[in-house]
Amino acid sequence: VAEGGKVIWLAGNHEERLPMYITDNAKAMFGLRPGATAPDSWPVMAFPSLCKFDESEVEFVAGYPTSEVWLNDCLRVVHGTKHGPAAAQKYLDAQPVSTVFGHSHHAVRADRTIPTRDGKVLFTAISGGCLARTDGMVPSTKSGVDLNGQPIAHVEDWQQGIVVAHHKPDGAHRLQYVPIVDGVAWYEGKEFVAACSVAGAPI
Repeated sequence: VAEGGKVIWLAGNHEERLPMYITDNAKAMFGLRPGATAPDSWPVMAFPSLCKFDESEVEFVAGYPTSEVWLNDCLRVVHGTKHGPAAAQKYLDAQPVSTVFGHSHHAVRADRTIPTRDGKVLFTAISGGCLARTDGMVPSTKSGVDLNGQPIAHVEDWQQGIVVAHHKPDGAHRLQYVPIVDGVAWYEGKEFVAACSVAGAPI
């Protein structure tokens, strides 16, 4: 990230699979910490410990599905629980606050203008889609495998992209979706091209 920036990793349903597996299959290991470490250190088998987030200066926010990060009083980021093309509208219907969310692998956006005593406020709910492969290699409810257990290639109705959030401390904000198509993104008049293939090979 740029100088002065930071990376915050917000736990989602995928990160929850590890502690669930441990409590189901090796309960005695749950919460074990290395010797001579602080009581608030990450357990050995915790996701941020295995990924060495502290060494990489990545801030990990646990607690899915209730965890969230607020960028200002009107804008929050959640992993989320809603999915599908109607997910954005569901967030706006549930709470009058702008929300950047994941979980859904669809790029969707909904806007709502709320009248207030002092005028009006625009709230937005938006998902940038996903950064996962969309060619059937990532398991989903619509994916399949052959008799050898290998994924069968097919096109998922998912979109790749990111959300850029411009925000001020007073609550003002603007949210922009930047699609990624075949490894290429256009942002502010510049073209950004992937440096490696989906298999990790340099291009």
